[in-house]
Amino acid sequence: MTVFLLLGGFFFFALLRYFEVTLTAYAAMQNPEVLQKLNLNERVIEPMLHNLGDRARHPGARDHDAKFCRRRSAPALTNFC
Repeated sequence: MTVFLLLGGFFFFALLRYFEVTLTAYAAMQNPEVLQKLNLNERVIEPMLHNLGDRARHPGARDHDAKFCRRRSAPALTNFC
């Protein structure tokens, strides 16, 4: 349980920091349309739960769930999933 909480905390704070940097960069560009599209759930919560769920289901596995990759990736990036 402790390892799960440590991993969860690490993923959460790493993704939250990335979201903060992204938000600051877009705010500096003064583009309100992009700022309205940024969603904390899509950028922090969903990837964190995906990472934790993937590790719990397949410990040590590096491959991603195909459904998640199709939904989140641009068509040109689907080869990386």
